[in-house]
Amino acid sequence: LERAGFEVRRIDSIADGTLGDVSGLLIGGGYPEIFANELEANNALRQEVRKRASEGMPIVGECGGLMYLCRCIRTNGSCNRMAGVFDSEVVMHDRPQGLSYTLLGCIKGNAIADAGDRLRGHEFHYSSVDNLRETEFAFEVLRGKGIGMGREGITAWNALAMYTHMHYLAAPKVVDKLKRACEGYSRQ
Repeated sequence: LERAGFEVRRIDSIADGTLGDVSGLLIGGGYPEIFANELEANNALRQEVRKRASEGMPIVGECGGLMYLCRCIRTNGSCNRMAGVFDSEVVMHDRPQGLSYTLLGCIKGNAIADAGDRLRGHEFHYSSVDNLRETEFAFEVLRGKGIGMGREGITAWNALAMYTHMHYLAAPKVVDKLKRACEGYSRQ
Protein backbone atom coordinates (compact mmCIF):
# COMPACT_ATOMS: atom_id res chain seq x y z
CA LEU A 1 0.00 0.00 0.00
CA GLU A 2 2.82 2.41 0.81
CA ARG A 3 4.52 1.66 -2.52
CA ALA A 4 1.23 2.56 -4.21
CA GLY A 5 1.24 5.97 -2.53
CA PHE A 6 -0.92 5.34 0.53
CA GLU A 7 0.04 7.01 3.78
CA VAL A 8 -0.52 4.11 6.16
CA ARG A 9 -1.56 4.86 9.73
CA ARG A 10 -2.00 2.16 12.29
CA ILE A 11 -5.05 2.27 14.55
CA ASP A 12 -5.30 0.33 17.79
CA SER A 13 -8.91 -0.86 17.87
CA ILE A 14 -8.69 -1.50 21.61
CA ALA A 15 -6.99 1.71 22.79
CA ASP A 16 -7.67 4.42 20.17
CA GLY A 17 -10.93 6.31 20.62
CA THR A 18 -10.97 7.83 17.14
CA LEU A 19 -9.89 7.05 13.59
CA GLY A 20 -8.35 10.47 13.15
CA ASP A 21 -7.93 12.06 9.74
CA VAL A 22 -8.16 9.02 7.44
CA SER A 23 -9.86 8.59 4.09
CA GLY A 24 -10.16 4.82 4.11
CA LEU A 25 -9.88 1.84 6.39
CA LEU A 26 -8.36 -1.60 5.82
CA ILE A 27 -9.04 -3.96 8.72
CA GLY A 28 -6.90 -7.04 8.36
CA GLY A 29 -7.25 -10.47 9.86
CA GLY A 30 -6.58 -11.52 13.39
CA TYR A 31 -8.50 -13.05 16.23
CA PRO A 32 -11.12 -10.54 17.37
CA GLU A 33 -12.93 -13.27 19.29
CA ILE A 34 -9.98 -13.36 21.73
CA PHE A 35 -10.28 -9.61 22.33
CA ALA A 36 -14.06 -9.37 21.99
CA ASN A 37 -14.57 -7.83 25.45
CA GLU A 38 -11.92 -5.18 24.84
CA LEU A 39 -13.20 -4.40 21.33
CA GLU A 40 -16.74 -4.06 22.65
CA ALA A 41 -15.55 -1.78 25.45
CA ASN A 42 -14.17 0.71 22.90
CA ASN A 43 -17.62 2.01 22.02
CA ALA A 44 -16.29 5.34 20.69
CA LEU A 45 -14.24 3.70 17.95
CA ARG A 46 -16.96 1.18 17.04
CA GLN A 47 -19.49 4.01 16.63
CA GLU A 48 -17.08 6.10 14.58
CA VAL A 49 -16.35 3.20 12.21
CA ARG A 50 -20.09 2.73 11.65
CA LYS A 51 -20.65 6.47 11.17
CA ARG A 52 -17.80 6.77 8.66
CA ALA A 53 -19.10 3.73 6.77
CA SER A 54 -22.56 5.35 6.54
CA GLU A 55 -20.88 8.48 5.14
CA GLY A 56 -19.31 6.43 2.34
CA MET A 57 -15.75 6.02 3.57
CA PRO A 58 -14.14 3.05 1.78
CA ILE A 59 -13.70 0.24 4.29
CA VAL A 60 -12.34 -3.23 3.56
CA GLY A 61 -12.47 -5.90 6.26
CA GLU A 62 -10.63 -9.16 5.75
CA CYS A 63 -11.57 -12.13 7.98
CA GLY A 64 -11.08 -10.63 11.47
CA GLY A 65 -12.03 -7.31 9.87
CA LEU A 66 -15.26 -8.90 8.61
CA MET A 67 -15.98 -10.05 12.15
CA TYR A 68 -15.34 -6.57 13.59
CA LEU A 69 -17.62 -4.93 11.02
CA CYS A 70 -20.59 -7.18 11.85
CA ARG A 71 -23.14 -6.50 14.61
CA CYS A 72 -21.69 -8.97 17.11
CA ILE A 73 -19.46 -11.98 17.72
CA ARG A 74 -21.03 -14.98 19.48
CA THR A 75 -18.52 -17.15 21.34
CA ASN A 76 -18.64 -19.29 24.47
CA GLY A 77 -22.23 -18.35 25.20
CA SER A 78 -21.71 -14.60 25.03
CA CYS A 79 -22.43 -12.02 22.37
CA ASN A 80 -20.05 -9.05 22.10
CA ARG A 81 -21.15 -6.00 20.12
CA MET A 82 -18.91 -4.90 17.28
CA ALA A 83 -19.11 -1.98 14.81
CA GLY A 84 -22.47 -2.94 13.30
CA VAL A 85 -21.70 -1.82 9.75
CA PHE A 86 -23.36 -5.09 8.71
CA ASP A 87 -26.46 -6.34 10.52
CA SER A 88 -25.13 -9.88 10.76
CA GLU A 89 -23.81 -12.01 13.58
CA VAL A 90 -20.54 -13.91 13.59
CA VAL A 91 -20.69 -17.31 15.31
CA MET A 92 -17.56 -19.10 16.49
CA HIS A 93 -17.23 -22.88 15.99
CA ASP A 94 -14.86 -25.54 17.31
CA ARG A 95 -13.75 -26.61 13.83
CA PRO A 96 -12.55 -24.64 10.81
CA GLN A 97 -15.38 -23.38 8.62
CA GLY A 98 -13.12 -22.40 5.74
CA LEU A 99 -9.52 -23.31 4.85
CA SER A 100 -8.44 -22.83 1.25
CA TYR A 101 -6.87 -20.68 -1.36
CA THR A 102 -9.64 -18.57 -2.84
CA LEU A 103 -10.56 -17.40 -6.29
CA LEU A 104 -13.36 -14.87 -6.50
CA GLY A 105 -15.31 -13.55 -9.46
CA CYS A 106 -16.68 -10.05 -8.91
CA ILE A 107 -20.43 -9.85 -9.54
CA LYS A 108 -21.03 -6.39 -7.99
CA GLY A 109 -18.61 -3.49 -8.24
CA ASN A 110 -17.18 -2.32 -4.94
CA ALA A 111 -14.25 -0.37 -3.42
CA ILE A 112 -11.64 -2.85 -4.69
CA ALA A 113 -13.04 -4.53 -7.81
CA ASP A 114 -15.27 -4.06 -10.82
CA ALA A 115 -17.80 -6.61 -12.08
CA GLY A 116 -15.93 -9.29 -14.04
CA ASP A 117 -12.65 -8.97 -12.11
CA ARG A 118 -11.06 -12.07 -10.60
CA LEU A 119 -9.27 -11.89 -7.27
CA ARG A 120 -7.04 -14.37 -5.45
CA GLY A 121 -6.35 -14.88 -1.78
CA HIS A 122 -6.77 -17.38 1.03
CA GLU A 123 -9.17 -18.06 3.88
CA PHE A 124 -8.84 -19.71 7.28
CA HIS A 125 -11.64 -19.16 9.76
CA TYR A 126 -13.44 -20.87 12.62
CA SER A 127 -16.46 -18.61 12.35
CA SER A 128 -19.52 -18.33 10.16
CA VAL A 129 -21.82 -15.40 9.46
CA ASP A 130 -25.52 -15.70 10.39
CA ASN A 131 -28.52 -13.45 9.69
CA LEU A 132 -27.57 -12.49 6.16
CA ARG A 133 -31.02 -11.20 5.31
CA GLU A 134 -31.13 -8.56 2.57
CA THR A 135 -27.36 -8.86 2.16
CA GLU A 136 -25.66 -7.90 -1.07
CA PHE A 137 -22.65 -9.94 -2.08
CA ALA A 138 -19.75 -8.68 -4.18
CA PHE A 139 -18.24 -11.98 -5.30
CA GLU A 140 -19.08 -15.48 -6.40
CA VAL A 141 -16.69 -18.08 -5.01
CA LEU A 142 -14.88 -19.94 -7.78
CA ARG A 143 -12.56 -21.66 -5.30
CA GLY A 144 -12.91 -21.80 -1.51
CA LYS A 145 -15.89 -21.38 0.75
CA GLY A 146 -16.32 -17.64 1.38
CA ILE A 147 -19.24 -16.55 3.52
CA GLY A 148 -21.46 -19.31 2.14
CA MET A 149 -23.96 -20.16 -0.55
CA GLY A 150 -21.16 -19.78 -3.10
CA ARG A 151 -20.82 -16.10 -2.22
CA GLU A 152 -18.20 -13.86 -0.60
CA GLY A 153 -17.86 -10.20 0.27
CA ILE A 154 -20.85 -8.49 1.89
CA THR A 155 -21.34 -4.84 1.01
CA ALA A 156 -23.00 -1.80 2.56
CA TRP A 157 -22.44 1.81 1.53
CA ASN A 158 -18.78 1.75 0.36
CA ALA A 159 -17.75 -0.97 2.82
CA LEU A 160 -16.77 -4.52 1.90
CA ALA A 161 -16.20 -7.40 4.34
CA MET A 162 -15.04 -10.88 3.43
CA TYR A 163 -13.27 -13.92 4.81
CA THR A 164 -10.70 -13.80 2.02
CA HIS A 165 -7.29 -12.34 2.79
CA MET A 166 -6.42 -10.70 -0.52
CA HIS A 167 -3.23 -11.43 -2.43
CA TYR A 168 -2.66 -7.83 -3.46
CA LEU A 169 0.35 -8.55 -5.69
CA ALA A 170 -1.83 -10.90 -7.77
CA ALA A 171 -4.33 -8.08 -8.40
CA PRO A 172 -2.59 -4.69 -8.57
CA LYS A 173 -5.82 -3.14 -9.86
CA VAL A 174 -7.31 -3.70 -6.38
CA VAL A 175 -4.87 -1.28 -4.76
CA ASP A 176 -5.36 1.32 -7.51
CA LYS A 177 -9.15 1.12 -7.23
CA LEU A 178 -9.01 1.41 -3.43
CA LYS A 179 -6.71 4.41 -3.73
CA ARG A 180 -9.15 6.17 -6.08
CA ALA A 181 -12.04 5.40 -3.73
CA CYS A 182 -10.13 6.87 -0.77
CA GLU A 183 -9.17 9.96 -2.75
CA GLY A 184 -12.81 10.43 -3.77
CA TYR A 185 -13.95 10.18 -0.18
CA SER A 186 -11.31 12.67 1.04
CA ARG A 187 -12.58 15.27 -1.49
CA GLN A 188 -16.10 15.19 -0.05
